[in-house]
Amino acid sequence: MNNACSPITVKRIMESMEYNRRMPQRRFAIRPANQPIRVAWCQGRLDWTYKDWLRVLWTDKSTLSTAGIAHQPWVTRKASEKYHSDCIDITYESGPLSWMVWGVLCGTVKSDLVSIPRKDMLDSALYMQNLIESHLIPFWHQCCEVYG
Repeated sequence: MNNACSPITVKRIMESMEYNRRMPQRRFAIRPANQPIRVAWCQGRLDWTYKDWLRVLWTDKSTLSTAGIAHQPWVTRKASEKYHSDCIDITYESGPLSWMVWGVLCGTVKSDLVSIPRKDMLDSALYMQNLIESHLIPFWHQCCEVYG
């Protein structure tokens, strides 16, 4: 008995079940151990007002890349499975032509982006000396003048 079927038949059956080829949704990985910590942090601030949030400093670093996308993966999924764990392309690294930048914002005040030289590893000493002492503390003083 021959159980073979053509690729067209498989495609037609998959489409009738609402499966189509799509690019996976991308999101940053959050370690399972950190997920309840983040939820608790958010729940502890549910009653904060707009004025409370204006006094929070937000810092982040990011890698900027001039490299294009070398490979775009595809997944076969239903439209409703956009965020299903099997249909997500988690990203950890940037392209080969990249550099790191750091910035901070508070309320409506934004710092300039600080470029971190490619040869430097962002260890705790570099973070304290080149970012916290040189940029974050002066920025905080600036925000204290704006928001009191």
